[in-house]
Amino acid sequence: QLSSLSDLEKSAKSFSKSLYVDLEKLNIIGRIDICVGTGGNLRRMGKLRKVFFNRTHLKVFQSELIAINSEVKKLPMEKRIDFLNMRKDRADVIIPAMCLIEDLLIKFDISEIHLPPVGLKEGILLNILDEKPRYIYNN
Repeated sequence: QLSSLSDLEKSAKSFSKSLYVDLEKLNIIGRIDICVGTGGNLRRMGKLRKVFFNRTHLKVFQSELIAINSEVKKLPMEKRIDFLNMRKDRADVIIPAMCLIEDLLIKFDISEIHLPPVGLKEGILLNILDEKPRYIYNN
């Protein structure tokens, strides 16, 4: 069990390093053209971009994520919940999640991550449809 934010950050960095080593074996370093992220923590990073920079939640630049992470780390759990309007379970894991993504963006020299308004399953289904529903793109 991890006892502090520092332990969570160390764990995220360790996981990032392990993931990087595994991905390095695939010989993709320097060959990534676009980075797309889905899931709750990544959606929250987009929402935090909107809060801190008043920019679209559909992507986040590496430099912005570094700045956001730096600011969010300063906030105690209660402020993350109240000020940033997060559920407790999200406020608890957002910092290690940002550390992980930040570390991978830096290691792979990726300047931005796109955050589509749909999840992975929905994206796959939309990809196979001939006619896309209009409401998906009006988000």
